[in-house]
Amino acid sequence: MQDEPIDTPRRIAFWGGILGVVFGLLLLQFLLAEYPHWGQTTIYALATIPPFGLWALTLTIAQRVVDRRAARRNRE
Repeated sequence: MQDEPIDTPRRIAFWGGILGVVFGLLLLQFLLAEYPHWGQTTIYALATIPPFGLWALTLTIAQRVVDRRAARRNRE
């Protein structure tokens, strides 16, 4: 199951999304505490991005990483 080509990008996108949310919350806490204007600007900017757009972007990047790894393995 781990070697299926579509499974690995989804797993990368899932964990990337989880880590991104945690990192984003910590970053926003810091920005709102230290630089309130930047924190508000960041919130407004993130509110304009569709959530599934970010997931699709992460999944696309993960698919390319897996494809490059597979190409390297095939060359060897």
